[in-house]
Amino acid sequence: MIGVWDIANADTHRELCGPESPIEVVEWSKRRGTLAAIDSSGSVYDWDAQLGAAKLLLSRRTTNEQALGFGSSGRVLITGNSTGVVKFWGFTTEQVVFSLDGHDGPITTVVFSPDGRTLATAGVDQEGRNQLLVWSSGAGER
Repeated sequence: MIGVWDIANADTHRELCGPESPIEVVEWSKRRGTLAAIDSSGSVYDWDAQLGAAKLLLSRRTTNEQALGFGSSGRVLITGNSTGVVKFWGFTTEQVVFSLDGHDGPITTVVFSPDGRTLATAGVDQEGRNQLLVWSSGAGER
């Protein structure tokens, strides 16, 4: 379950029910008015924050995502997975439209710069060292 809080009153505004597995990552899309979440199985869900309805976007059978974020347009979901690949998913097609390969281990964080032109991804390499990659939005350059 995901709690949406009213910060002014320090009270739960709405509770969103979804998968049986515990939720590990939550990200809000300001443009879409939805929440995306990854559960402990690596499946990705999308919630309509007003209606509270959850939709399975990506099943664990197809991917094992560990980090997520939204593109600046709100039309693309960016995920980082356990194999070190960053994927850009189209909301309308639910298909990978672009991917970046450069990490040597699992990705734990993906975040766009405020202007939407640069993507930073973080994770841990095969030897347990922190790894931070910064990507230009031009052609997947880092």
